[in-house]
Amino acid sequence: MQADPRITALEAHFREVQSTRMQDVPILNPRLQVEAIGFQPFEDGLLGVLVSPWFINLVWLPPTEQDAVATDEIVLGLPAGDYEFCRSHVPAVGNFYACSLFSPVLQFESQAAAVLTAQHVMLALMDGRMHAARPEAMPPKPAKGNTCSRRDFLRGKFA
Repeated sequence: MQADPRITALEAHFREVQSTRMQDVPILNPRLQVEAIGFQPFEDGLLGVLVSPWFINLVWLPPTEQDAVATDEIVLGLPAGDYEFCRSHVPAVGNFYACSLFSPVLQFESQAAAVLTAQHVMLALMDGRMHAARPEAMPPKPAKGNTCSRRDFLRGKFA
């Protein structure tokens, strides 16, 4: 697949943000840099992960003809399940949608670790078996008679 110029523009935009507005922000991980990982066709657009020194986001670039008719939030049905994305706009890129995976990213020791994590995220999200492994419903709430006081909670008595 030939590289989409919007991916390059997205990387350039966040490098510029890093060197200007985010330059002295304490949540920056100096071991990380901006890099687009694993972008692939999905829902007529492109889906991948954007690594930066302050976040790792799942990013969907819609088809360019959809740029003009954009909603603020969308839910993408990935093989592993449904994920909510929020719209952003960068003039050189157009509209794109992001779903936060990690923020901040201080726990990553190296760019290689962040890239490997991003690659594994993409593999897992595109694997339909992950959806089947998710519980379909939340466990039932305990009956009102089983409430736990603050004192019992701090002592480890939950029932």
